[in-house]
Amino acid sequence: MTAATTLKTDNKIDEPHILSIIPAPPGWFALWRDNDGEAWEPVACWALVQYRWNNESVRDVVAMTPDDGGGLALAAEAAWRELRYSPRGAP
Repeated sequence: MTAATTLKTDNKIDEPHILSIIPAPPGWFALWRDNDGEAWEPVACWALVQYRWNNESVRDVVAMTPDDGGGLALAAEAAWRELRYSPRGAP
């Protein structure tokens, strides 16, 4: 997760903090879409994240996918569109 990572909802006012992660079962994919098109990325793990929203502490489970730098990214930025389970491979 980079310092620039923010979650999708505009009302979320701080950076998410990852509290824990667990491996994702095979077959889960996240759809990313931007001006260059779209891509299905395998979900590597699920993260329990905490952030502040409307002055309240909130926790969510968020998918994490491989990023271009060899790390993991939260599937929560503006380019993220949906999650899908596809046991036969990328949709």
